[in-house]
Formats: sequence, structure tokens, C-alpha cells
Amino acid sequence: MIRFWQKNWLFGCLLIIFFVAYTYLTLTLHYRFNTTDADLAIYDQHVWFLSKGDFLGYGGTFKPFNIFGDHLILHFFWIAPLYKIWDTAAVLIIIQNLAIVGSAMPLYLIAKESWKDLVATLFFVASYLLFYGFQAASIFPFHGATLSVFFIAWLLFFMYKNHWKLFFLFLIFSLATKEDVATFTFLIGLYLIFVQRNLKIGIITSLLSAVWFYLSIFKIMPFFALGRPYAYFVESQNQKLLNPFTLITDMFFPWVKTRTLLTLLGSFGFLPLFAPLQLALSFPFLVARFTSATIQRWLPWMHYSTNQAPILGFAAIFGLVNLYAILKKFNILKFLVASRINFYRYLTFATLIVTIVIGFYYKMPLYKLFDISFYKEPPGVSTIREALLLIPRGSEISVATQSGLLPHLSHRKKIYMYPHPAYSNPPIGEDLLEDASIEKYAIPDVDYIILSRYAFHWRPTNTRFDEVISFIKKQPSYKVIFEKEGTLVVKKV
Repeated sequence: MIRFWQKNWLFGCLLIIFFVAYTYLTLTLHYRFNTTDADLAIYDQHVWFLSKGDFLGYGGTFKPFNIFGDHLILHFFWIAPLYKIWDTAAVLIIIQNLAIVGSAMPLYLIAKESWKDLVATLFFVASYLLFYGFQAASIFPFHGATLSVFFIAWLLFFMYKNHWKLFFLFLIFSLATKEDVATFTFLIGLYLIFVQRNLKIGIITSLLSAVWFYLSIFKIMPFFALGRPYAYFVESQNQKLLNPFTLITDMFFPWVKTRTLLTLLGSFGFLPLFAPLQLALSFPFLVARFTSATIQRWLPWMHYSTNQAPILGFAAIFGLVNLYAILKKFNILKFLVASRINFYRYLTFATLIVTIVIGFYYKMPLYKLFDISFYKEPPGVSTIREALLLIPRGSEISVATQSGLLPHLSHRKKIYMYPHPAYSNPPIGEDLLEDASIEKYAIPDVDYIILSRYAFHWRPTNTRFDEVISFIKKQPSYKVIFEKEGTLVVKKV
């Protein structure tokens, strides 16, 4: 291993640079209370339960059941003991960044072997790690889909290298990251059967995937969800999947889907199009994403692009080789470049530039590191820290707060986002609307409520924040114990 890094020290430096950059960005946003939505808090609370030996426990953050009933991320069982060393949501953030950066290594090895040029390989790895899907996930700081990229990348590597013992090891690791990975690994089995002509390995892979999919979706997850069926089946309309024409149109329309697909492929220089069999392996994730009725899945934000990244990365590597062969066959290369190496370098450098441009177009967060103002602490952060000290750390102390503060208070049995439509009567399924009455959004029965205009708030909206604060202060069952610079803490009397 030492010899490998001595020979590949430039690649090692690249990995360190990106790991430091992603970690500095994500931890800075976290400790400035800019965590978006509630997933980090939900998962952090669940891992905290596991670290206490409570496998069936659940909190009231969002789901009225164990989080394994929502997403089956079995890697939490080895992550939980780490909370004995460092009891914080930052553990999940760092692990996710390691997964992103670590997924580049198998692509580096295959690209270097296939292209036989270090410069082109480094250009490609840099563009891969700048992929907007990873940047978008960095401000949505933990999800099983993002964790899966490490295991999917190595699974594909061992498949392409015919290392079957390690392939099956990473098949198990991949299946353990999230329940929908089984649809991808099932297709891997078909790829092995019909493309690599490896009947035995392919059948075992597809069979294991199908069995695990059935067990997880229809047995294990409903058990943890107190009998509720798997929620995400309803996001796709099944009749569309049975109609090829409707399925195709649903993949590209509305136009925002086409834009996302174009930038998804563009981030890899459109090279995956020249390796269609490898590109096809991404179809289970793409179909589930773009046939969903949930609009945010169609967009470039959050974690919805991450699990496609290693698949597209390998397809890009083979696609570049195929493109060169096509151009050489038709004698087009002599008008473009003098050699194969130069061709690879030009294309990978162009891909890097396109990836950077797409990142700027979407205003992705990694480029904040080049803004000097990012290194100055925003107003109100120190006040929030002061306010948080007034809330006891005891697991029995319940709290309601906003998304930016949730993961800083999630090591307790009851933690709620407020205001949230799930707590309205009846639940309205919407954000805090401009014309909705604040009274509609029930205040959870908690010991403390903390809100701040200087923390990220998915809810309440900025324009309603003062109204929410005023409403909370009028509640006779709570008294104000802290109010300073836009931050409020109230305690139940």
C-alpha cells in the first residue's frame, strides 16, 4: 500500500485536497447552523439510539416509527459505535465525505489502466470529484444514497476486474446502504449474464438482489414501520412503467427533467453515451428518480444525483476508449489530434471545464471556498451557540426547532421541526404558506422551543419568521428565557 501511494502521490494529493475541501465546507455550514431540511437530524438521532443499544427505539422527529422502516441503511450498525468516541452528527458528515472521495479510487485505477495516461486520468478524477451531485449532497449532509457511491464504485471495479470474492463482498455492502440499491444490483446480474456471458455469477447476483429486495421492502421495513407498507412505491405511477412511450416521455418532461439529464451527462463529457451497455446500469436509479411525482427528485439539488455518479464515471472511461476507436476507424482523428494520448487529454480537460461551468451555473456550494466572505463568521452564530447552552442535553428533554438547529439537538428521544405541515390540523402537506394561519401549525408538546432568524429554516419561511416568533411568545404555556439578536428560546412552564 505504501508503494502504491509513492507511485500515485499526485492522485493521493488530489484526494486529500477534495476531502479537506468537502469536509471544511460541510462542517462549516453545519456549525453555522445551515443544515438543510431534517435528514441529518433524523439519521443522527437514529444512530444515537443504536449507539445506546436501542435497536427498536424511535424519536418523534418526523416518522412515528423506527427509521429502518423508511430507509434500510444497515451500515448504521458499524457507524453507531463511533458515537462512543465522538457523540455528534459531524461523524455522519465526515463518513459521507469519505465515501464520496473514496469512490474516486476505483475509477482512477480503471481509467489509468484503460487510457495509460496519468494526466488524462487526473483531469477525469478532478471532474468526477467536482460533480455537481456531490456538491449538492454536501449541503444535504447525509443520506444512504450518497453513502452508497463508495460501495457501488468498488462493486463495479471488482466486476470489471473479475475479482468475484471481493465482488460479492461489495455486493453485500452495497445492498446494505439503501433498499433501492437491489434494483441496480439485479441489473448488474443481467449484465453479467448477457454481456459478460458469466451465467453463474450473474444468476447468483440477480437472485440475491431479488431476494433481498423482497425481504427488505415487504418484510423487514414494514416490521420497523409498524405495519406500514414501503412509502416510496407510490411515487411512481405503475401504469407508466408498463407503457414504453409514456415511460420515455415521462423521463424527459417537464423540461426540467431534460435539463437535469443533460447536465448529468454533461458533467461526464457525454462520454457515457459511447458506452451504452455500461450507461444502462444507471437506468434503475434514473427511472425511479424521473418517474417520481416528487418534483425535487427531478432537480440537481439534494442527494438525488449521487448514486448515478460512479456508474456514469465508469461508462465515461469506457466511452472515451470507444469514441477514440470510432473516430480512428473513420479516419477522423487526423483532423483533430496527433495522438491517442492527446485526444484523451483534450477530452478529459474539456470535461473538467464543463463540470466547473455546470457547478457555477447551478451555484453549487464548493465554490464558496473561493469567496473570502465565506471565512467570516456570519452574524448571529455566536448568539445561537449561547442560546443552545440553555437547553439541557438530557435525552428526556424534548425540543422543537428549525432545520438548521435540528442536528445540534437530536440526541434526545423527542425532537421536532416547527412549524411543520405534518403537525397542522389536518396535515396540509405544504410549507408555511403566505396566507395560512400560524395557528394551523400545532406546537408540539415539548419542554423547549428554540428559533433563530440566523439559522437555516426550511420552515418557517423568512417572510413569516417574525409572525412565528410573535405567536410563540404569546403562548401561556411557555415563558421566554432567552431573546437576543433574532434568536428566541422559550421553556414550558
